[in-house]
Amino acid sequence: MLVIGRMKALFARTSYGYEVLHKVRGRNTVWVKRRADVLNFVRPGGVGVELGVAAGDFSRQLLSRPVLSKLYGVDRYFGDRGHDDGEYAKAQRQTAEFADRYSLLKQTFDEALPTFADESLDFIYIDGYAHTGQEGGETTRQWA
Repeated sequence: MLVIGRMKALFARTSYGYEVLHKVRGRNTVWVKRRADVLNFVRPGGVGVELGVAAGDFSRQLLSRPVLSKLYGVDRYFGDRGHDDGEYAKAQRQTAEFADRYSLLKQTFDEALPTFADESLDFIYIDGYAHTGQEGGETTRQWA
């Protein structure tokens, strides 16, 4: 799921049923077929955050296109679902060449939220537990 800040749009990979159940679907929801397509909606020089980084594959994909001036990644790497210190190290390696434009925060989504002022991000890409229905949609509501 992707929430566009200044543009006020929500790009979703989630199911319609999930959005209705958790009351996160709004008038600004737009569907994209491939998650990399979200960059087509971000202004040049944009700033964004990816919640749920895992091994950093999607972060690397986003950064490989010269659209973003800064991308933040957030994942807790607590060892659940294979997300551990080894995967954290892999994410760091995957994004090392973009160190001037990328910061990986080893935090929960709740811990990272105060790092960003309202309206400071051009987009928020929500992956991980938040888009699968865990946490009852709370992450989506908090970050949107």
